[in-house]
Amino acid sequence: MKLICCMIVVLALFWFLSKKTKNPDVGLYIGSIVLALVSVLVPSKSLPAPLSYFFVQILQRGVLAGALFIWVMVASVWPKGEIKTVTMKMRAQMAICASLLTIIHNFSYGKKYFVLLFTGAKMLPYQVIATCFSLIMILLLIPLTVTSFKSVRKKMKPKFWKKLQSLSYIFYGLLFAHIVMIFSGPIRMGKVSYIFDVLVYAIIYIAYLVLRIKKYPAKKMRYIALICGIILLAAYSCSGLFSAQKVNQTNQTEATQAKEASGYKDGSYEGKGMGNNGNIEVRVTVEGGKIKNIEVTKEVDDEEYCNDAEKCVLPAIIEKQSPDVDTVSGSTYSSKGLIDAVTDALSKAK
Repeated sequence: MKLICCMIVVLALFWFLSKKTKNPDVGLYIGSIVLALVSVLVPSKSLPAPLSYFFVQILQRGVLAGALFIWVMVASVWPKGEIKTVTMKMRAQMAICASLLTIIHNFSYGKKYFVLLFTGAKMLPYQVIATCFSLIMILLLIPLTVTSFKSVRKKMKPKFWKKLQSLSYIFYGLLFAHIVMIFSGPIRMGKVSYIFDVLVYAIIYIAYLVLRIKKYPAKKMRYIALICGIILLAAYSCSGLFSAQKVNQTNQTEATQAKEASGYKDGSYEGKGMGNNGNIEVRVTVEGGKIKNIEVTKEVDDEEYCNDAEKCVLPAIIEKQSPDVDTVSGSTYSSKGLIDAVTDALSKAK
């Protein structure tokens, strides 16, 4: 739903600019850069809830950039009419703005996952695949973006420019594959909204492929075949992940069995445990010899996994008065990190 809303807003904005302004390019690019800088430099928690939602859920997660890229992709195959006129006229500007906004997404998530990938740290298979796709897309996006500027395009031979821009088909295919990989994690956790999101992307891509196939000469069908191959690879990889990563509900912490609650000394204790992307830190408060409160002071895993793990694991520990609880399906590593962190903190309360 967020994607559809963004596509509508983007279309309305660029329609207005194409009709009411003579040269909106500079303003669009500066605006995109400002949004990128604010999103990266200003802590989202310090902003009002609506702005925080916009910067985190729309900008940092790449939804707005994705909406722009989709309009760039479908512009050439859209049926004749006002929408096609606007999108074709503003296509280059859309592509450049999308590329600038992609900086937000890559910085927000790349600073974690790129580091994990190159340091050989523990990552889930779908995260490795999605991160690799991101790196390839960045390499493709650099020449595609630079040559989208009118001043650069004018200096290039038309034939070479068109050949270079054909790399965009590979980019579009990888974009869909990347999205499928990213959403596969929450889908495994039973989050139905992500299934709907994947279906929306799939419908858009299938419609694009059908329209593109009708329009493209047979000799150029290799690009379409390449996109289809990438999409099929994404679907196959996703199905493999679903079957391979069934979570063991009986997974227990490696720490020794915790002492009875009456053995804990009153006070506040801090502990660490290894999550999916690094150490998770907690503060455990003991009152009257019992675990009174558990506060997560440092999160390193993705929001979806942290939230699910915290909602289930922490209340279970307090209720049982022991870290000897089960992990959460779909959030195994985050759950285990929390359990180990609490165990570490309680070891200091003996």
